[in-house]
Amino acid sequence: MLIELKPELFKSFDDYKSLNKLLQDLTYKRRYDIFIDIDEVKDCALYNRIDKEDQMLIEEYFEKQVTEDNEVNHIVSLEMDSTNFTVHEAIRFFNQPVEIILENSLNDSYFIDALILNFKKASKKIKKYKEEGWLVLGNAGGANNISNYIQSISANFGNLPKENHKYLRCFVILDSDKKYPNMPYEQGLQNTIDYLKKNEVVFHILEKREMENYVPDEVIDDIAFNYKDEYLKAYLKLNPNQKDYFDIEKGYELKFRTSI
Repeated sequence: MLIELKPELFKSFDDYKSLNKLLQDLTYKRRYDIFIDIDEVKDCALYNRIDKEDQMLIEEYFEKQVTEDNEVNHIVSLEMDSTNFTVHEAIRFFNQPVEIILENSLNDSYFIDALILNFKKASKKIKKYKEEGWLVLGNAGGANNISNYIQSISANFGNLPKENHKYLRCFVILDSDKKYPNMPYEQGLQNTIDYLKKNEVVFHILEKREMENYVPDEVIDDIAFNYKDEYLKAYLKLNPNQKDYFDIEKGYELKFRTSI
């Protein structure tokens, strides 16, 4: 992520402690990439109060951006608008971890860890972010409780000028709970989707029924063999489409009709 700090912060901002804190937070263990136009700020008194080692790091980031010309993700400036952050907003926003919100973090975290291993180039960085607490897994306690969970997080930003949800840093992963490919979402899930869209929360709904349906057949086969599990052996005989929407935990729902 690339964050640009506008030159005006060093020319007109009168709160050095806050600005320096933001710089320390952003660059600690190279958590973020930053861009500051050195040519614009090098003669500013505020810039020259910064520790020399930090100045060298800022210049390193500057040279990197000049060479690579990466897209800026966020801007920090004196002017507050719907997209830019002020220094005080930025301190609150960038200090919080990115949260992947799951329906059940205890079980679903294994799925996330397995996914991370498949991103060869990014997995090292993602692992570092998890170890540092910059990326966390949140437990919503089911799809129908996700809106409540997000509202509880949003309430922490009630004293900031933008709408609370503008400061959220989260990504939601939802089971589709579909029993067949064209099945419409159940009403509870649809209500959650509508809430996430309204509050501009990024989310993804699994194409298959739930996370368990993404376990490779080879893994299921090993478990069935090692534990002599006839249920799993029967599951492996299903066709690919049936496997995608089969409830591995509960099996088929059997409904009996009685008559008098």
